[in-house]
Amino acid sequence: MLVACNSSAKPPEEIDAATLHHLLKTHDEAHRIEEIRISPAHGKARYDIMWKDRQKHTEAIAEFPGTFTDEMVAAGVLYAVGPRDEGGHSISMTQFRETLQCGAREPRCNDAIAISAVKIVKLDERARYEVTRTGGTDVAYGEYTGRIVDELRASGIVFTESP
Repeated sequence: MLVACNSSAKPPEEIDAATLHHLLKTHDEAHRIEEIRISPAHGKARYDIMWKDRQKHTEAIAEFPGTFTDEMVAAGVLYAVGPRDEGGHSISMTQFRETLQCGAREPRCNDAIAISAVKIVKLDERARYEVTRTGGTDVAYGEYTGRIVDELRASGIVFTESP
């Protein structure tokens, strides 16, 4: 039995942490990024960068979470930590954090008002955020940091944490 092998499949382009910072801080470069999937392990993570304008993806190994996730939110780059398909309707952490920041800036922010509660479930080096809102529950996977808890408090959204 012969097994076909795709010899045209190439490994992802690899970049270093400094280059990843540069991509996220450069407006034109950041807008070319479709999404970043983050796979953490032991204080570092693999950042798998999907591009809007090319099929080949780029990979970086860098600290986790460091400042990267804040830079992704600031640049409007969608990201998820680990798989996003473990149940519930998935949303990106960028969408979730932008909603929290909207609620903190503007108490009548419609997206934040629609959230009735958030349950944080810690999973090793990441967390699952179960976001209960009008119309159902969304699930976001992201870093587990005090910054997100601070954003929840500032937005006035009720939340619980479970180990």
